[in-house]
Amino acid sequence: MSNQIPKAYEPLVQLLEDAADGAHANGAAIGLKQNTEADIRTDLLALSTAESASNQSNTDAGTAQANFQAGLTNARYRASGLLAELTQLLDANDPRWLAFGFELPGNPSGPDVPANVVAAPGAAGSHALFIHWDDARRADGYRVVVSDTSTGTEVTEQLTQDAEVSIGNLPVGSKVNVVVSARNATGESQPTDPVSVVVP
Repeated sequence: MSNQIPKAYEPLVQLLEDAADGAHANGAAIGLKQNTEADIRTDLLALSTAESASNQSNTDAGTAQANFQAGLTNARYRASGLLAELTQLLDANDPRWLAFGFELPGNPSGPDVPANVVAAPGAAGSHALFIHWDDARRADGYRVVVSDTSTGTEVTEQLTQDAEVSIGNLPVGSKVNVVVSARNATGESQPTDPVSVVVP
């Protein structure tokens, strides 16, 4: 499905910045009422302020982190509300969808390639890797492939809907490559560049 609301901070901020610009340029013309440029920018400022506070060394880090999570939730709610409102106001092939940072619902595209893949080894002797990456636009799920670096042989493959996965039962001491591709009903992205890690 196209036009999913990002879970991660940076893609969500980018979507809302695009949406605010789109609301500025097109909001009045299409009759946008519930998710105006001012509403979106207010939520962006609150989210940015909460994110900055959660990153500072703070005597009440728990409160700062809770405020940041609340800001993320509110920003996702705003983006979801905007998506719902645009669905009522715009035709599925109206190019103004793009001005708000969304895809054309009537012309879905394949997902972007995931970015910033990190493969971290688990505890010594755990046989496990913890892998995470940034949400890819238009992704409904992901394919994670682990292969042996010396032979190129696939060790395991796992499908997930989240931008993270834990993979166990890997051969201890082996050096492996991890690649991730994004999937949706339209197709599958190219895989990421391989990330190498030694299995603990």
